[in-house]
Amino acid sequence: MKSGKAVGPDDIPGEVWKCLGEAAVEFLTSLFNRVLESERMPEEWRRSVLVPIFKNKGDVQSCSNYRGIKSMSHTMKLWERVVEARLRKVVEICEQQYGFMPRKSTTDAIFALRILMEKYRDGQRELHCVFVDLEKAYDRVPREELWYCMRKSGVAEKYVRVVQDMYERSRTVVRCAVGQTEEFKVEVRLHQGSALSPFLFAIVMDQLSEEVRQESPWTMMFAGDIVICSESREQVEENLERWKFALERRGMKVSRGKTEYMCVNEREGSGTVRLQGEEVKKVQEFKYLGSTVQSNGESGKEVKKRVQAGWNGWRKVSGVLCDRKISARIKGKVYRTVVRPAMLYGLETVSLKKRQESELEVAELKMLRFSLGVTRLDRIRNEYIRGTAHVGHLGDKVRESFERIVLFYLKDITDPLLDPPQFVYRANKSVDDAVNMAFHFILQHLDSPGSYARILFVDFSYTFNTIIPALLRDKLFQLNVPDSMCSWITDFLTDRRKFMRLGTHSFKLLTFADDTTLIGFISDGDESAYRGEMDRLVSWCSMNNLELNSLKTVEMIVDFRKNPAPLPPSSPVTLR
Repeated sequence: MKSGKAVGPDDIPGEVWKCLGEAAVEFLTSLFNRVLESERMPEEWRRSVLVPIFKNKGDVQSCSNYRGIKSMSHTMKLWERVVEARLRKVVEICEQQYGFMPRKSTTDAIFALRILMEKYRDGQRELHCVFVDLEKAYDRVPREELWYCMRKSGVAEKYVRVVQDMYERSRTVVRCAVGQTEEFKVEVRLHQGSALSPFLFAIVMDQLSEEVRQESPWTMMFAGDIVICSESREQVEENLERWKFALERRGMKVSRGKTEYMCVNEREGSGTVRLQGEEVKKVQEFKYLGSTVQSNGESGKEVKKRVQAGWNGWRKVSGVLCDRKISARIKGKVYRTVVRPAMLYGLETVSLKKRQESELEVAELKMLRFSLGVTRLDRIRNEYIRGTAHVGHLGDKVRESFERIVLFYLKDITDPLLDPPQFVYRANKSVDDAVNMAFHFILQHLDSPGSYARILFVDFSYTFNTIIPALLRDKLFQLNVPDSMCSWITDFLTDRRKFMRLGTHSFKLLTFADDTTLIGFISDGDESAYRGEMDRLVSWCSMNNLELNSLKTVEMIVDFRKNPAPLPPSSPVTLR
């Protein structure tokens, strides 16, 4: 749980449990076990404070333009985290859901939509998209529907009762600028501000859309934001009707006023989409998850909005950035923390032109110059400004973010195909795993009489600089990476399959990026097989343009026997 969050009615912040350390872990474990066994949580956890937050759009006097956020007990939120972790182990959410799912974010959904639109634009074909908005999605989830969806998703009855208890006898007050209301019961909706509510909503949407959703990216969901895509207007209209029926028969409601239709690469007379006889608003651009997508595939308006968002963020902290008493280093840190994320949001999904990248760079340099009290009349170079504030080029940061998207995608498709002994950049694997496997392999053999182990720690010289793009491309093809992706990542990715997969009783090859370890189990002093495998490693390195560093490559002999016999003379390791 993050620090600095508003406390609930019990006035106990999350920092208290962090400060108590192990004592807090023991106490909370005992408390949560009692709550789980009794299926009843403390009455104090049922109280909350509802704070209306303006959505920054529409009439400030209209209640519909406010979102209610609940301030709840931090201890209850910890309990919700425990329950959520248990539910995620048994509930499988569809791939079309991007909201609040592991290794998925708004960027992934925006990127998928932009790629789909770009393909149809390049192929001169129409793509019809309907952006469905659910009216007060959290508020309209019937609780009986929630229990039904949880059971249908395979949640154990005990945990259904535990979640039911969280919603029983819940009470809240509304706090605003003019005061606080009387306490009242809450008998509908999911809790806004709850740690568990996003996943519960994902379970509900997964079950409600089971019969109508299509494969991604034809259907994409981010919590209650739904995108329906199709190659024909008639098909997307039919799908919209099916979605409306499936949602509204289970208590949800589609907002007709906020549901919009957009046609990519539109031809003359393509028409519009109707929902139960009424025309759906047709637009040329749509703000999807905070990023503006245009029907013509351009990104000029999104770049301008990012610049505006950056200036808005800069103005919020201008009191700090323009203070002459604050050092340039601190100003740069504040800028990188507050302003730059607003400017960069979603830009890794956009194919920026040089002119657009220059527009972003110019805006950023203006902000930095204002912050440092420097004008162009001072004739100070841009590089000096960036160096003083410790702020790198914005374009480089955008490219780094895009490479991160590519890396996540590659891990998903290549991880099952990579050699098991490769430990680096793998999910749930670390340096400790590599070390443990190496010593486990050694120890399980050293009880054999007359045996010992030789360990060769191999070091490569300038590994990343010796990769041949043509050879790398072949490796990527072996991992079933699409050709279009291979073309882009040839110069970036170096994590590839090794030619050896030694899993015998005598030898083991372990790798952590370019750190390679060859372990050989020697019986009766016969090292010929070990030396043969070492020659294979050297030959493979030569074929793949990898240079072995003979000065840093070392060999170690491990002999843990109770009655060690004299070892044979150590023959030198030859690295060609």
